Amino acid sequence: MQLLAPRQAYLPIFVKQLKHYFEHVLPPGEDQPWFELRGLPLKWDICVGVLYDLLASEETPWTITVHFRDFPAGIVPFLCSTLLTKFSHVGYTFRLAYALR
Repeated sequence: MQLLAPRQAYLPIFVKQLKHYFEHVLPPGEDQPWFELRGLPLKWDICVGVLYDLLASEETPWTITVHFRDFPAGIVPFLCSTLLTKFSHVGYTFRLAYALR
């Protein structure tokens, strides 16, 4: 599957498309995808452009592996779909950006 991702987008935006594309081969109950590049789990809270610049700036097109099993909870934060968690993450991101400024 090929996707054209804007640099300012985040990987979870594509989860719905990925689930639809792989729905015929997904195991029942497995619905938490995570992304990997050459064995390195990608953080979902960093935008695509930054991930690309840091990890694959010489590689075009960028080949990312999507997993639906064995979520690396200790490395990648769990992507929760609740509205409260999303707002908490946005607030955390703003505080982090302000601190780095």
